[in-house]
Amino acid sequence: MYVYPTRDPVTGETQSLERAPVPPPWHHLRALLLEIGRVEPIRGYDESYLSIRTPDVLARIQGGDASWEQMVPAAVAQIIKAENLFGWRPGRATSTT
Repeated sequence: MYVYPTRDPVTGETQSLERAPVPPPWHHLRALLLEIGRVEPIRGYDESYLSIRTPDVLARIQGGDASWEQMVPAAVAQIIKAENLFGWRPGRATSTT
């Protein structure tokens, strides 16, 4: 699994897979998964995506707010729409502009 970094909304600090706080005993699981190559941090990332919160995107998709499409890469939006994922339904989207 590839893990995208995130930005802490309180401190503004970028949290990578290796540096994100993980409580015991789960930090051992993260170390194991990293060591055996089951998780990989994404290193070349777009800074503009770091402030986007997953629950916000999901709420917009489920609420029919078309602005969610600007919050994800175009390829991701296409897959969500093609597969009707996360509660997205054709014809329900409304523009917020």
